[in-house]
Amino acid sequence: MLLGALALVAVLVAGGAFATRVNWVALERPGAALAPEFADASDTVYLFVGADSGIQRPRSDSQYTDDPDAPARADILLLVRLAANGDVAALSLPRDTVAFGYDSPVRYAITRLDGPQHLVDAICAGTGIAVDRYVEIDGGGFEAAIDALGGLQLDIPEPLRDPAARLKIDVAGPRTVDGATALALVRSRHAERFVDGRWIPRTEDEGALDRMQWSSAVLGAVREKLAGADPLTLARVAWASSDALTVGGGIHPEEVRHLAGSSFDAQTIPTEMLGDNLSRALREEGRAVIGAAGFDTSCQLEGAAGVR
Repeated sequence: MLLGALALVAVLVAGGAFATRVNWVALERPGAALAPEFADASDTVYLFVGADSGIQRPRSDSQYTDDPDAPARADILLLVRLAANGDVAALSLPRDTVAFGYDSPVRYAITRLDGPQHLVDAICAGTGIAVDRYVEIDGGGFEAAIDALGGLQLDIPEPLRDPAARLKIDVAGPRTVDGATALALVRSRHAERFVDGRWIPRTEDEGALDRMQWSSAVLGAVREKLAGADPLTLARVAWASSDALTVGGGIHPEEVRHLAGSSFDAQTIPTEMLGDNLSRALREEGRAVIGAAGFDTSCQLEGAAGVR
């Protein structure tokens, strides 16, 4: 979903006539008050967010709503570092990771309910990463953009189902999937696979890996479709996706083109399950992965408490 959003943003950059439909938000780089030199950092950090607005949440969800305009949670979080030398690194931050050190401990998914600034502040307090650019796409707009492309060609290894994500694919093999199915694939957290005559559930960690693999597959399919699309199709995609996008920190054409043309795999940041079997904590292993990816982790909010 998020990597697909990157390709869609690139389309908008090329056809800026639809920019007025984008939801532009003010974004203050967290930590700048304590360390103004951060503003001159050589790296640029993007936060891509897949939000659960624009779609109906499952009735099993404690925040179920029929209102597509209800406050959004962060369904998927992707941090992308663009270095001054052109190198790109990407990390997937599990949405249920708890942001210790930001107000009261809260999952990143929930901080989005109070707006993008609250989410990027929580990421600064919890991981030490300062976000420069914010790009969010909601579920409804993602569906519409894929449908405007005429669907995506994907290879499904086994039948899949996940009622919570509205995912149900009965037949394996190459097929054209519509926007709703593509969205379900990248949102599914507990998909079951039909193997040897029975449905086999996936663990939470396996589900996180599945989401990243399907996100990569969807990105590749979106790029392939966009590369061969005619101007009319591109215009339809830009129109369908533009009002589903929320952007903070501005759109920077050269950065977006570079990222959209880069080949990179996102690594999921390791986290540890907490006692409630829902929330997760960032431990030393996860911080080591963040450091190895080259992210600066010196961001600090003024007055923030807790540990990083």
